[in-house]
Amino acid sequence: MGVRIATFKVENLFAKYRFKENYKPTDSSGFFINDLAFSIYHDDSKRLTAKAIKEIYVDIICLQEVESMEILERFNSTYLASLKYKYRLVIDNHDHRRIDVAILSKHPIVSARTYR
Repeated sequence: MGVRIATFKVENLFAKYRFKENYKPTDSSGFFINDLAFSIYHDDSKRLTAKAIKEIYVDIICLQEVESMEILERFNSTYLASLKYKYRLVIDNHDHRRIDVAILSKHPIVSARTYR
């Protein structure tokens, strides 16, 4: 039995933030993503991205242009839930634009190494 692997540039898998009703950021001691309501930026294009990923049906997919683990998890649970990617990893590449790379996998990720 083989393992199918692919790579895909998701083109700006970013969030669009909007404050919840009655949330006052000045009353908070810090900025926390869980204190905000957010949705995935460009919903229609992300649906199309998810459709392409579903059609290739791979065990492990490496993604480029992912903003954060929170966004990756939201994308996975919202658009790819049927594929059951249980394991996730985001690798911070220290890009000032916050553009990172990520992995979604049906198999445990036991090790990761990156070279900048």
